[in-house]
Amino acid sequence: MSLKYHEYINSQEWQEVRKLALQRSGSKCQICGSKNSLDVHHNSYDNLGNERENLEDLVVLCSEHHQLYHEALAEVERLADQRLEERLLGGLLMFQFILRIAQILVLVKSALKLAK
Repeated sequence: MSLKYHEYINSQEWQEVRKLALQRSGSKCQICGSKNSLDVHHNSYDNLGNERENLEDLVVLCSEHHQLYHEALAEVERLADQRLEERLLGGLLMFQFILRIAQILVLVKSALKLAK
């Protein structure tokens, strides 16, 4: 289903699905049990618009834990990007090193041929 997230979140369908998720959680944060400022968070957006069949894709969080979740996710993504950059840079440096060794070998072979 091709939906725009913000349009869907403001729809009657989402309000009904949100209510089901809240009922399933006992209308409390699934981390701390708070009943204040509750958000229904999507674990993934693969089922956007089809959550009735996939309520396990939704988790009820207080606004504090919802914010902490997104901050932690952003940090994990940042670290993953940093690690990927390091691996790519490491791979590039290794390639450059191997290329330089190959160039040196060619020079050594040429020098040995001249010395004969």
